[in-house]
Amino acid sequence: MNDRVARYWDTVLRTGTSPLPRLPLPAVTDRVDPVVLAGLLADPHCLDGFDTAGPRRRTDLIAALAVWLEHLPTHLIPEPMRSRAARLRFLIWSLPFRLRALGEEADVLPERVDLPVTRTGEYPPPQVLQVDQAVLLLARTAREEWLSHLRAWQDDPWLSAVHHTDPARFERELRWVTHAWPDDTATAGPQERRLALVARRAGDTERRDDEERIAADVTENHWLPRAALLRGSRALGTGDWRSAAAFASLALSPLLLFAAQAGPLARWVALAQLLAGMITVIAARPRRDAVLLLRLPAASAAGALVLLSFTPRWWLDPDAWRVGLGLLAVSMLYLIIETRLHGVPVWAAVGRGTVIGLIGAGYAMTLSILILGFVAPSVAESGQCLLGWWLQPPYTAHTYPPAQAAACAEALHTGAAAAPAGFVLLLTGWSLAVGLAAQVLWDDRPVTAPLGRLKRTRGGTP
Repeated sequence: MNDRVARYWDTVLRTGTSPLPRLPLPAVTDRVDPVVLAGLLADPHCLDGFDTAGPRRRTDLIAALAVWLEHLPTHLIPEPMRSRAARLRFLIWSLPFRLRALGEEADVLPERVDLPVTRTGEYPPPQVLQVDQAVLLLARTAREEWLSHLRAWQDDPWLSAVHHTDPARFERELRWVTHAWPDDTATAGPQERRLALVARRAGDTERRDDEERIAADVTENHWLPRAALLRGSRALGTGDWRSAAAFASLALSPLLLFAAQAGPLARWVALAQLLAGMITVIAARPRRDAVLLLRLPAASAAGALVLLSFTPRWWLDPDAWRVGLGLLAVSMLYLIIETRLHGVPVWAAVGRGTVIGLIGAGYAMTLSILILGFVAPSVAESGQCLLGWWLQPPYTAHTYPPAQAAACAEALHTGAAAAPAGFVLLLTGWSLAVGLAAQVLWDDRPVTAPLGRLKRTRGGTP
């Protein structure tokens, strides 16, 4: 445990270099030297005696620093340093709970710490640091304060600089909020254990509620706008390969069935997926729906309904599939650009935006098969001529149903429609592209934002 704690002090707490090599812990709480405070927040190792102290003494010094920060009035902390002060307090007070998540029950912090002396020379009683009482309350309070700074990172000079100069470091800070030991590569499993600030005797429900509330906050405010779907899924505890494989298999099944010339089965599977998806969202734990990216199918459905109101030209033209393919490419590029504009590095933005685009295309394809299989023949102009398209080979021209063949040929001035694969591809590209465009117009939020939830941001109105 000592090695783990030493690595924690050495690699996690530091945010920079102290302007002074050695600093004593200030003794009074009613005044503060900004240079001293900046040094302590940048590198707690600059505490006088830290380098020569043993593991126990180092922990005592770090705990004393956290207690001093707790009793330092907020107005004495310069505004650019407040986020770092909250971060440091959170990391120190959360350490016992991180070790518990890894199966180490020893109380690493000292039992008590002397409080800072005031200017009048008074010596307050020492701060008792019982993990399941005082430390738990201090850790939760510091976490909420740190989260509030992370939400408003654009307005914080230090966080804004970190976000723009080192996005990977900013994302590491997010992982340290939701996971117990995310950067520990020495073990294969424990690093994915989520962090819960609860008492030792807390039940599974209380522990899970604490984990998921924080995970949902970080996922919705940070991971999803950055298109980091895998990070968000891991924060919510759903990011293993089995879940991803199951989701991909279900999502691709209508497409694979259609490509394998099993059109009748493909449209019924698409309908079953729609119903199963709705039931899953209703039954799922609150806020876990965020990683399903429900705005994508909602936007695609809106785009598909627009195309259905057009003339039959779109499903008659044998070359219309090229437009659909082009619109899919444009949609993919838009999602990459949106990801890049949230501060994600170029190649990471390309990868993440492509993943979101492929998921959107999968949603749009499933909806296209569903709409063309059950809706278009009844509501589209000359839709009766589309009847039975799912029974025909997907890569050859669609012949009209025998009962309407003559009437359709006369009304549409052509003897056959485009190949089913062509107009399915056109509807897929069109619905995704138009849906994304509508998303930008109707709601100034990223397409990865949760569907149907409004919240106040920076004190504003929903």
